[in-house]
Amino acid sequence: MAHLEKCKANQVNGLCLHDSRACKGHSNEEIDVERSHLNYNLAENIQPLNHNDFIKQRLSEVKCIKRADVNIMASWCVTLPKDFQGDERAFFESAFSFMADKYGAKNVISAYVHNDEKTPHLHFKFMPIVEDKGVEKVCFDKCVTRKDYKSFHKELKAHLENDLGIPCNILNGATENGNKTVQELKNKELTEQN
Repeated sequence: MAHLEKCKANQVNGLCLHDSRACKGHSNEEIDVERSHLNYNLAENIQPLNHNDFIKQRLSEVKCIKRADVNIMASWCVTLPKDFQGDERAFFESAFSFMADKYGAKNVISAYVHNDEKTPHLHFKFMPIVEDKGVEKVCFDKCVTRKDYKSFHKELKAHLENDLGIPCNILNGATENGNKTVQELKNKELTEQN
């Protein structure tokens, strides 16, 4: 299952610090800091800069409207299926490869795998940059279209199963009736447990 979030400039630093676990204290009570050393960044070899330096550099290379409401970052959160029978790291590496190809490796900010929460998951952060008439520009709506929302899970599932050679239950029902926030999914899980 995967969830997409779009982010404005004033949201970027906090989210990136959270993913890298560089901040002190966490609002998410599910984080087990004793296991945070098990987290890793799949993008560190292709994007070694810290998120602020990388975003500043990339923005200097592309066209971007200077407005507070522009989404300069997007983030897919891909959760390891509960019934997955293969190698966990290979699953996340394959998902990372799929998204880096789809959105451009040069636009990847980070790709942290979190093993310090209840379910392992990948936070793939990228800048939504497209080419328009020979010019690269930041444009979330052209980078991630309505069609993409409908086809992403099916395309990711096909890629993972082809790459790994085993079933990957990405389409698990949690994405029915549209994209849900991580908080909505957690609330649903708590309701089901009660």
